Amino acid sequence: MTLLERGHLTEEAMETYALGRLADPEAELLEEHLLLCNDCQDRLGKVDEFVAAFRIAAGRSEGKRDVQAPPGQSLGPSLRASLVSFFRSWRPLNSIGGAVAAAALAVAMLPRGPAPAPVPVRIELNAVRGMVPEVTLPSPGAALELSLDLTGLPSASRLTVEIAAASGQVLWTQTASRPGEGTLSVSPSFTPREGIYWVRILDAGGSHALLREFGFRVRS
Repeated sequence: MTLLERGHLTEEAMETYALGRLADPEAELLEEHLLLCNDCQDRLGKVDEFVAAFRIAAGRSEGKRDVQAPPGQSLGPSLRASLVSFFRSWRPLNSIGGAVAAAALAVAMLPRGPAPAPVPVRIELNAVRGMVPEVTLPSPGAALELSLDLTGLPSASRLTVEIAAASGQVLWTQTASRPGEGTLSVSPSFTPREGIYWVRILDAGGSHALLREFGFRVRS
């Protein structure tokens, strides 16, 4: 193996040394050069960081934690190939753990697609008085989808829907054409928190008359 090229350590030599596979005579020569060359010390430090990250991945893979290069750095093709070779030949005490570690390394190298959109929480609001439905959010900031009962409302071609907090502050509003069926579905764009909310349906015409009001409670 060639240790030096143009007065500096080769990438292959540093990777082999970082993985603990450099023979003693060559390792001693490499270390002697490191004592005198700050540039190669810095380059070896980056290689060590990559190797450490992948070794940590082997120990944490059963927790399904992703493996990534240190912030602001990329994994070069040569070092990637060396680390793949390292894990293929590495055998931990637990053979099952080794298989999981290899699988985690393979997954980490695959391109990542966008995360699936969360399913909104659907709330049906009807015209029956005294019914204030409650909903528990599956996760903080979960989206809402409201189904509003229009049964018995005065005729209006366009409706305005607004949502207000218990304090009366309007958090969201939308104007839409009145659907042919008896319900109107809306998806508010604000982040719901624990508390009571009021949903008002208004005539979007010149009167802006209040046609109906619903209430619902959110629990976290």
